[in-house]
Amino acid sequence: MKRIILTALLACVSVSVAQAACDTKSLKGSYEIAATGLFNGTNCGLIGVANFDGKGTMTTTTLQGCGGQPVNNNGTYSYNVNANCMGNATNTGTGLNVYFVLNKALAVGSIFFSSTGNITFGTLIKQ
Repeated sequence: MKRIILTALLACVSVSVAQAACDTKSLKGSYEIAATGLFNGTNCGLIGVANFDGKGTMTTTTLQGCGGQPVNNNGTYSYNVNANCMGNATNTGTGLNVYFVLNKALAVGSIFFSSTGNITFGTLIKQ
């Protein structure tokens, strides 16, 4: 009986640690990106990697295909993360805004790109 209670208590402690509040410092590491959507009225797909430094800078290396030859896109973004694990990033060159939400363990999430005439949805997965 004591073993069962101890196991249950350890499980509760593990869950509470995994569900700590998010912030910009806690988002660090590489994430796979996969997204689809419209770009200037054309169906597009995007795959790549986003690297978060835990200090508010995200760099991306992506490959985007829009009905033709795929194009490599690299970018640098400033980002922040709220306590509810929702965040946003802004491309420092183009001003493109990216919005995302991650699970409390910062392992997987959803991503949303939006600009005039363009909308893309996708996923982030911790590498």
